[in-house]
Amino acid sequence: MKKIVALALCLVMVLGLMSGCEKTMDLDTLIQKMDEAAKTVTAQGMTTQMELDMEMSVTGMTMTMGMDMEMEMKAKSDLSAMYMDMKMAVEAMGESEETDMEIYGTMEDGVMVTYTYEPTTATWIRIKQDGYGDMMNQLSGMQQSLGEMPKEQMVLGEEKVTVNDRECYVLTVNMAGDLFQTYMSDYMGTMISQITGAGEMDEESLALLEEMDWTAMSASCVYHLDAETFLPLEMSMEIDGMGEVMNDLLGSVMLGVDAGEIEFSIDVPTVKIATRNMVYNEAVEVPAVPQEALDNAIDGDAVMEEEPIVTDDEYLTNPPQADGSYLLSLGGDTVRVMVPEGYTVMDSGNDYVAAMTDDYLNGVYYMLYTDMTVEDMQTQCDDEVAWAKENSWYGSHTEPAELDGYTTRALIYNDGTSVWYAWKELNGSVLLLVGEVEGETFDMASLITTVEIVAE
Repeated sequence: MKKIVALALCLVMVLGLMSGCEKTMDLDTLIQKMDEAAKTVTAQGMTTQMELDMEMSVTGMTMTMGMDMEMEMKAKSDLSAMYMDMKMAVEAMGESEETDMEIYGTMEDGVMVTYTYEPTTATWIRIKQDGYGDMMNQLSGMQQSLGEMPKEQMVLGEEKVTVNDRECYVLTVNMAGDLFQTYMSDYMGTMISQITGAGEMDEESLALLEEMDWTAMSASCVYHLDAETFLPLEMSMEIDGMGEVMNDLLGSVMLGVDAGEIEFSIDVPTVKIATRNMVYNEAVEVPAVPQEALDNAIDGDAVMEEEPIVTDDEYLTNPPQADGSYLLSLGGDTVRVMVPEGYTVMDSGNDYVAAMTDDYLNGVYYMLYTDMTVEDMQTQCDDEVAWAKENSWYGSHTEPAELDGYTTRALIYNDGTSVWYAWKELNGSVLLLVGEVEGETFDMASLITTVEIVAE
């Protein structure tokens, strides 16, 4: 919930701060007047619509997804008051889901705090959004930096247009290649890290964002600027190349996956964003946080920290037995698994069980394979060690060892986490046990005792 609210706020701020006669008006003068006008804004309101379609293919299977979003926003420039009504419709694999979020914001002791109404539970949720002061300083430079953009990337239209009975200049700004890279590198990492608050995004994820190659993307922004106030009344944006960037990002996060075994691709046609009904200052009345929210809101940060794992039953295609154990069957083998105490089963099938601790930091996995041999497992472990070394995640590893009839190995990463493997050959299949833990040690012997070979 916090990340959804934060990213929505991020979008609002970008759209608001990026926006802000005869053709005798020259480009330099127009940019100067836009900058001067932006400094007079004390409040602004707008309605934004976004359309996004995506097609994702994984190993020959294709899934399409479409998202439509409409958001009404009103806010004071110093964020002392903010209001958003966001409606989002997502359609994927023939199913659709609609979300309606009502969000109020205010400053409390110098910290931005949002109150979000959750309609399904009729609950108000209160969340601190840290880092807004620094983010506002960062974003305030975006409007001024428009004047630093190469003039060949900007076009001032020959003719004015009429918007809401007001004459407007038409300014088109194009960003692509190295220019787009510069903008995204300068602002995106800072904005996301600050808007999600301290500790909400680990250093590895932040580094991944900051090092991303955005040069495949391009954006064309068209502003309709009031010929008298020089503030935008409408703005439209078209973004291309998002699929290429998402493919690169997905390739980075799928570390250790053999691209020859899992082929994936993402195609995102042109993303369209339209912002209309832009009003400013005295024309904007920002609703105050409802008293009901102030009196009854629950602490969203505490809920997210304490909320245990909730398993969606649709993923448990192989439900537990009466005693809580799971029976796995493949080929001529049947294995009974009793998941260790402290772990919650997240996913299960006829030939696997996956479980995690409530803090999501530790996981255990039981899997049966008919398409692998013990030699294949050895090769796969060797490949993972080599991958870790190549990507600078390597800490150390153990050589194959025997333990209660299993072959065991471990790979320790340089961040102190580790993955432990134990496997053995059955009658027509290979049984693999995996422990992913926060730490450099793991009691694999205890995991082995949770498995009983029922029939071979």
